[in-house]
Amino acid sequence: MRMRDEDGHEAGLRAGKAWDRIKSGNRRTWLDWTMEIGPWLVKARVEAMLLAKTNRPIGKRYTAKMSEFLKTYGLDDIDQTTRAHLLKIMEALPEVEVWRKQEKCLEDLNSPSWVWRKFQLTNKRQGRAGGERKPTRVPLSGRLNRHFNDAWSLMQEMDNWPELSKTAQKRRESLMRTFMIVCDGLRALAQEDRRRPSRSGALRDDGCGRETLQT
Repeated sequence: MRMRDEDGHEAGLRAGKAWDRIKSGNRRTWLDWTMEIGPWLVKARVEAMLLAKTNRPIGKRYTAKMSEFLKTYGLDDIDQTTRAHLLKIMEALPEVEVWRKQEKCLEDLNSPSWVWRKFQLTNKRQGRAGGERKPTRVPLSGRLNRHFNDAWSLMQEMDNWPELSKTAQKRRESLMRTFMIVCDGLRALAQEDRRRPSRSGALRDDGCGRETLQT
């Protein structure tokens, strides 16, 4: 079963190609996970919940719809744990990206499960340090991501499927897809802003043979 909206369908095709690149050993791994597969998984999860008429990504109907999407776009052989960790990364992507860029040898931080576990471990260590290290500054994209999640939660709380007519249900689904497209656009702008280097600072070696901007 393909995604109903064309943007979701095209994103699914790109995600499938990204997964093929990862399996073939291509070096674009992190970007493929976070710019292609992860965003599509978020879209597919929303679509599966809409089709299953549920406000939580659980249950037989949701699982069946999500499985159909994964199979259609050739992503059904991604390990379930890896998918779960990738979705967690997408929910906290700005914070994860800030943390990841502070680590050395980024080529070792590509697997979603490995990145998520190390990210969590770092947060726990900082917590035990009792505030000795300054908390990671959350950029604009992080705030946008939180607002998106809050808005999505509110819309789900207002959901009352049994009282909706078929026409109203279709209208709501259309609005939800438009809402997702707008949010994706905001996230893309925020990511572009985050990737733009600061005008001040000097280049230094990061210990892995590359130069990074020191602010």
